[in-house]
Amino acid sequence: MPIWMLYLAVFIFYLAIYLVIRSEYVNLTIRVKVPTYTTDDVFMIGNLDCLGNWKEFSHKLRKREDGVYETNIRVSKGKALAFKFSLGSWDSQEKGSRFEDLENRNFEVRKSEIIELEVLNFGGFQWESGANTRIGNFQFLRHFPSKILNSSRNIILYLPPSYFKNETSRYPVIYMHDGNNIFDAYTAFMGVEWEVDEAAETLMVNNAIKEAIIVGVYNTPHRMDEYTPTRSERYGGGRGDEYIRFLIEELMPAVNGKFRTLTTRENTGIMGSSLGGLISLYAGLAYPDVFSMIGAISPSLWWDDRYMEREFVANKKHQRGMKIWLDMGTREGMNSQGYSMALEDTRRMSKLLEQLGYTQGQDLYYFEHQGAGHDEASWAARIHLPLLFFLGDAKDRSLWKIPLPLSLPHAPLAMLKAS
Repeated sequence: MPIWMLYLAVFIFYLAIYLVIRSEYVNLTIRVKVPTYTTDDVFMIGNLDCLGNWKEFSHKLRKREDGVYETNIRVSKGKALAFKFSLGSWDSQEKGSRFEDLENRNFEVRKSEIIELEVLNFGGFQWESGANTRIGNFQFLRHFPSKILNSSRNIILYLPPSYFKNETSRYPVIYMHDGNNIFDAYTAFMGVEWEVDEAAETLMVNNAIKEAIIVGVYNTPHRMDEYTPTRSERYGGGRGDEYIRFLIEELMPAVNGKFRTLTTRENTGIMGSSLGGLISLYAGLAYPDVFSMIGAISPSLWWDDRYMEREFVANKKHQRGMKIWLDMGTREGMNSQGYSMALEDTRRMSKLLEQLGYTQGQDLYYFEHQGAGHDEASWAARIHLPLLFFLGDAKDRSLWKIPLPLSLPHAPLAMLKAS
């Protein structure tokens, strides 16, 4: 066989292989617009080796001069491609317009093409949105790490009106759970916030309460685990002690080191609703040398066969100087016969605390919110009451009974001082 025929045969062989491979694979160019606040590298993670197989954030996109990020990947024709964009961690994965979680992006690969996409938000940048509903001064600790919990979360801090004016003043601190729900409707569950900032700002500006720093600790997908003190056979959970250690041993030192706080127990509170109310009551009584103000709003006292009532509260040593706020809406947990077990649970807890030496209106305040359900709007309507109880003038009890309107920024001063 002539040598030229051998070369031709080899050429045809490799051409055939190339055409076969080309028919089985396609090239995708993926371009994605990102929010203007994006300053970090952008990654894709997905179900391909080149995308990290959902394990590694290894596929980094190129940033073009126009700010659009771009990448090229080679994919088997007919492949079901699944992926997400991120800034390099699960905490910073792409989010929806209201920072809600999104399903994976899915794409059936059929031909080589250019795919143009847009990321509306990245996790951890909630406060960057111009559509926020926050009122007052705020600072943030983004992706605050915890070795105890082996995870990270966002922290939002409300600073009182005088914080940047009186540079030598120090302030009490109240730590609140579900921090994404308490200040900003843009990040809150179902778009309804607790209006803690509106309530605090109104009360402080009108001298109804002492100025204080309020720290909102964002919840995570492990909320049930972290907000429950024991493990339930039915629901799991039980990492509450680790979560409290995270607050005391990791977060509090960071807050005290960066902000002008009063660090004694007399100036430190903890507050939350539902499971957040449960873990607040547990934390305050388990660590009375750290907390003196406990806000148990609509607490989930049913947890683990009423563990708090059945076993925990009566067996704790109760330290003097504690203030416990306990409340419940009269329609919470109501069945078709009009009976509310949640209401009965909190009534029994209130009586138990009184039997242990607490006095209603002094170091204990039990409040029933008539007609209220288990929701953010109900908590917003009464959030000013525990603030008044904790930080208000102890001699002026009348303030505790004044329900402020929901539009707190416009509440007239007369309402705050009415008797």
